[in-house]
Amino acid sequence: MTWARISSVLVALFAATLAHGQTDDRLPPAATQEARPPASRARLSDPVELEQLVELYMAGEYELCTSELAVLLDPKGPSPFRDAGVIERGRLYFASCSLLAGNREAARTALRAALVANPLMSAPDSLTFPPPVVSLFLEVRDEVEALIAKREQEQLVELRRQADEAAAAQRKKVEQEDLLYKLASEETVIVRQSRAIAMLPFGAGQFQNGNETLGAVFAVSEVLLGATLVTAAALHADAYSDAVTYAQAHQPIPAEVRLNYDAMATLAVAATFALVGVTALGIVEANLKFEPERVLAVRKRPLPVGLEPPRSQSGPSARALRIVPTASVSDKGASLGLRGSF
Repeated sequence: MTWARISSVLVALFAATLAHGQTDDRLPPAATQEARPPASRARLSDPVELEQLVELYMAGEYELCTSELAVLLDPKGPSPFRDAGVIERGRLYFASCSLLAGNREAARTALRAALVANPLMSAPDSLTFPPPVVSLFLEVRDEVEALIAKREQEQLVELRRQADEAAAAQRKKVEQEDLLYKLASEETVIVRQSRAIAMLPFGAGQFQNGNETLGAVFAVSEVLLGATLVTAAALHADAYSDAVTYAQAHQPIPAEVRLNYDAMATLAVAATFALVGVTALGIVEANLKFEPERVLAVRKRPLPVGLEPPRSQSGPSARALRIVPTASVSDKGASLGLRGSF
């Protein structure tokens, strides 16, 4: 028996002797202990208090043991246990007394609290505690281990989620910075367009909209059709003049003059309709594609001082050329030179 155990027994015997001298001799010891409130005696150290309650457990006073342990294990009580080892052992004895007293749920709660505070807690000694206590401890330990594993998995998932959110926020920040640097280093030239120009022929609306190829097609087509119309009209006028000349001379109009007159008239009419149709088509297309503003060009411009983008640590960094003059004097003479860094 250790000195602590001997001292605790002596203190218990001394307290029992004092209590026996102050109580009725006809009361049995159990009744005397039940009548003594826990707060009526002096508070001893945590190990000594626990050893006294262990004596109650060994004596089979399970209900009294649980009632006094409940007060000492309550952190909000008047004088609770402070020592971590004593709290762990006290919960184990509280669970044993509760289980042997028939309160299984209280025993489970105490064991769960002990295992949550110390997941590496060893199983109770089978020589000191009965098999039901050991079995309940192993059952509660499995539940606590499963609960701890679940919490660790949830924490891991939460940490991964936070890491993904942080990475996404960082990527978004980098993209926004790159976009800001790009916008700051570029100048967009915008030209305002006119609806009146879109109503002009010869592909003017297409050129305004930036479709030079289609504008050239309409311009060339309308010029050719216009030239065809003018030529046909001139030849038709010549044929008409010849016919008038023959008519004034009271001579029959030659078939060649009549054929030339009719052909030029037909060509002039066809060229006119074609010119009107192509011109109208160009105007309609230009108005359908019309936009009030059009980006004419995007030009590079230098960034303001202090807004240069940071250099990439992974890529090569451009270093400015630095040239520093050097001079040295020794017993053999003097020298001048240049030192540069690239």
